[in-house]
Amino acid sequence: MSTTHRITHLIVRLDTGGAETSLLRLIAGTREKLTHHVICFGPPTALGQEIENLGVRVSWLNYRRRGPWVLWQAFRLLRRHPPDILQGWMYYGNVLASFLAWCLRKSAGAKSASAAAKVAWNVRNAIVEPASDSWMIRSAIACTRWCHPDLVIYNSFAGQQAHKAMSLRGRQVVIPNGINLTEFAPDAKIRDQVRSTYHRSSDIWVGVIARWHKGKGIREYLEAVKLLRQHKGAKARFFLAGNGLTLDHPEFAALLKEVGLAPCELDLLGPIKNVAGFLPAVDLLVLPSLREGTPNILLEAMACGVNTVATTVGDAQRIVQSPARQVVPGDVQDLAAKISTAMVETDKNRDARIMQEREFLNSNYSAPMCMQAYCDHYQNLLAPSSHA
Repeated sequence: MSTTHRITHLIVRLDTGGAETSLLRLIAGTREKLTHHVICFGPPTALGQEIENLGVRVSWLNYRRRGPWVLWQAFRLLRRHPPDILQGWMYYGNVLASFLAWCLRKSAGAKSASAAAKVAWNVRNAIVEPASDSWMIRSAIACTRWCHPDLVIYNSFAGQQAHKAMSLRGRQVVIPNGINLTEFAPDAKIRDQVRSTYHRSSDIWVGVIARWHKGKGIREYLEAVKLLRQHKGAKARFFLAGNGLTLDHPEFAALLKEVGLAPCELDLLGPIKNVAGFLPAVDLLVLPSLREGTPNILLEAMACGVNTVATTVGDAQRIVQSPARQVVPGDVQDLAAKISTAMVETDKNRDARIMQEREFLNSNYSAPMCMQAYCDHYQNLLAPSSHA
């Protein structure tokens, strides 16, 4: 693909999350083939700085300070630096991409439609439940019926299936999240170093890496931990890591008290800056989510040789293929039982599992495959014969 192809990404925020991390990886993996520009409607963040460190321009509009004025700023940026493809990320970014592309076409006047930027959407959600979403998300979803993207990219097969009823227009493709199997790999040295740092050298270390969100199943995990401590004894040390999962977050602290767990019964680690440099130390990664697309953390844990237990949400059931490690979403009893079983694993079974899962990831979720898929679909979108 020619480096003259310009991709402008529209995203509301660049906090640490699955979509934001995928955007970072996409840029890092394709910057030799594509020219990227990111327009972020939120304030500057550390992850955004990582993108800038790759030599990619990030335009920070900061809606918190400027309010609706950011739409005019984004329009001016796009008119000054017109992209070949306007790539939206998640519902807000997708709708904004379609709206701003329409504004650009209107302002172009005599320019032909073929010269206008193509619009691509990136849909990350695998469940459409308007009743449980905020009014802002419901509004964004409602707006999609009037939008006409040229390409809709899902990061999960479950997401594609869930959005069928919405009849999204444009070419529909699935590009699962890609994992760098060199960066994420079993590492005895990292394991020893991290476990020594946290004084967990001889413990079975079980936990969740997520952000504070009602869909991440934090309550269910805490209730499962309580059950395990009551009925199975303290055979493991449990942890939580991620933004908002510390005592200085009032809602989380209140939930911990409501469930009846003392802070000393858990390792509350806060955000993990270098996940690849932490995961090899973990024995069992739990994904208790109530909703997901393709969960990055699940792929990363498996790549690092970590055993996993996951709810059957999104594409997690495709990824964790053993029924003994699949959990009914929201079922605390089932979650506790599957965690208890997965904590016991022989060295022989562990070695066989790691080999099998890394082969599976290499065949289905490797970063090179993901990056090439994006490049191929962008190329097809810009081909002279391409039409929505």
